[in-house]
Amino acid sequence: MKSLPRTNGPSRLGTTNQTGRVAAPLPAVLAASFALFVLVAAVAAAAPQSPGFSLQWTRPAPPLKTMALSPKGLKVGLITTDGKLAVWSASDGSPLWSHNALDEDDLTVTDGAGYATAYNLLNPIQRTVRFYKAENGVEISRQTFASAIWSVAAAPSGSLVAVGTEDKTITVFEMSEQVASAMSSTSGIPTDMQYSSTGKYLVVGRWDRSGCETRDLHDNLLWQTSVKDNQRVSVVVSGTGAAFATISCNNRQNADPVVALYSRQGQLQWVRDFGKRTQDAHALVLAPAQITVVSYIQMIRRGRDVLAQRRLIAIGDSGNELWERGGPLFTPQLICATPDDSGIVIYDGSRNLYRLDAAGRVVAHDRLSGLLVNHAVSRDNSKLLLYTNDSQLSMIQVT
Repeated sequence: MKSLPRTNGPSRLGTTNQTGRVAAPLPAVLAASFALFVLVAAVAAAAPQSPGFSLQWTRPAPPLKTMALSPKGLKVGLITTDGKLAVWSASDGSPLWSHNALDEDDLTVTDGAGYATAYNLLNPIQRTVRFYKAENGVEISRQTFASAIWSVAAAPSGSLVAVGTEDKTITVFEMSEQVASAMSSTSGIPTDMQYSSTGKYLVVGRWDRSGCETRDLHDNLLWQTSVKDNQRVSVVVSGTGAAFATISCNNRQNADPVVALYSRQGQLQWVRDFGKRTQDAHALVLAPAQITVVSYIQMIRRGRDVLAQRRLIAIGDSGNELWERGGPLFTPQLICATPDDSGIVIYDGSRNLYRLDAAGRVVAHDRLSGLLVNHAVSRDNSKLLLYTNDSQLSMIQVT
């Protein structure tokens, strides 16, 4: 589970003082972004309770280290800053169990029989993964690795959990009362992993011999490709699993992003270099049209000042630019695709959720109770779990 990205500039998303505005914008940029801002404000005023978002429940919650939502949106996993590991029912926000976390700071939770997996990322000292029954919190297994954990992915069925470690190893656990595991080697450090929506293959992004690869459930390597070395590669699989995008960034600052779209068979569809003055890129792939939407921060120098603006761009299946949004008055942050893959959900950094269609038009709006600090999404994008800076945890249905 990832928190909202943060930057060292005026566009500091996920913090209590975020306004989505920067000082002294360039006149041309200001005019373009202001026009979009007026459009967004008009839609917001006309439909503040849009049927595109439906609040299911909201509950007070303690300060959180992280949170997770199971693939079908049935269970909520939480780790609090005071060291509690808990699982709640996602149907009404009622607690199922809670106990002391053992130094873990991240987790996944699954459906079906249901398991919670707790771990630490990038910690050379805390290298243990613990598996719990999601229904009652009983620990069923644990494993300590020889090197730091870099990535964890759970299959949509909940039957498989993959753990990538710094020693260039992927360990896949078969979840049951008796947890079994199988190890395999990869040519680089698995920095990011994601199962396809059917759970039939695993996509792996690598660093140190950077690139990506896909493996089937029998650990057969289906194909792999390489990118410029010393790039940290993250992966995003489309809802149908027919395509996926990779984001290659400078490992030190997540800067200089290069986004590429591949077919499931590994055929490169297009690649786009976002340049030296961009960072913190995130992407979604809308199927079946294979529209890739990328959000990123653009650094603009004006005299001695450097301004940070978040941008949003949609790219067609042949690499052509379809539309672009964002600027000093509208700082779109990608949240998820819509359940039918006809558009996207974004957060503007100032308490507002918007639903955009595939053409980039605002079609729904909702106002949050506070600034968004963290979020999690069900696999089908129909449920959003939102944690805001007024210590409220809310479940929203996307329609």
